[in-house]
Amino acid sequence: MSKKIRCVLIRHGLTQGNIEKRYIGRRTDQPLSEQGKELAVQKRPEYKDIIDNDALLISSPMTRARQTAALITGREDIHIIDELTETDFGDFEGKNHSELDGNERYQKWIDEGGMSGFPGGDDMKDYTAFVMAGFKKAIDYLNSSDKAVSGQELVIVCHGGTIMSIMHALTGKTPFGFLVNNLCGYVLDLELEDGKISCLSYDRIGDRIDIGSGYR
Repeated sequence: MSKKIRCVLIRHGLTQGNIEKRYIGRRTDQPLSEQGKELAVQKRPEYKDIIDNDALLISSPMTRARQTAALITGREDIHIIDELTETDFGDFEGKNHSELDGNERYQKWIDEGGMSGFPGGDDMKDYTAFVMAGFKKAIDYLNSSDKAVSGQELVIVCHGGTIMSIMHALTGKTPFGFLVNNLCGYVLDLELEDGKISCLSYDRIGDRIDIGSGYR
């Protein structure tokens, strides 16, 4: 028997690393900047119209995601799933495009469309499999909790890399086409049947980043 659920994916709010356009991944547990906190609170009325009151709220374990989940919903009942954390950017961690300009490994990564993985960090295929294991945990949690009766909506506050990997796995499309700004994301209609997750439709929340501006 198939089952339909709604899933909202939201990228965390603004951090200092985002402001400086740095690659801030799993190695750096950066909190929201003061501006990021203010913007997240300002977004609460908008997300109140998008998120059901009884939606199951899940977050990456990283501080910036947990803070965002609390600020945009005003809720404390946030469930953490470790596998929904950000990519490990390896040798690029903490650096921005200008600091990496001229780096042969960075140029190779760009030339290969970012699909070769990060030197000293995550391989994209392995990272996607890791994230999807977390995504399936979130769905299983929804199905096994009282939310399975009271609601059919899952809200995940996570990272740019996490969202791109989930969308890539569900649609088969290029992951970088799903890169979104802070506090933006996607609303998905999913169908679950015999352990398979199918994406029936999706809509973007907010504006997409120009791919040339970097992966962060």
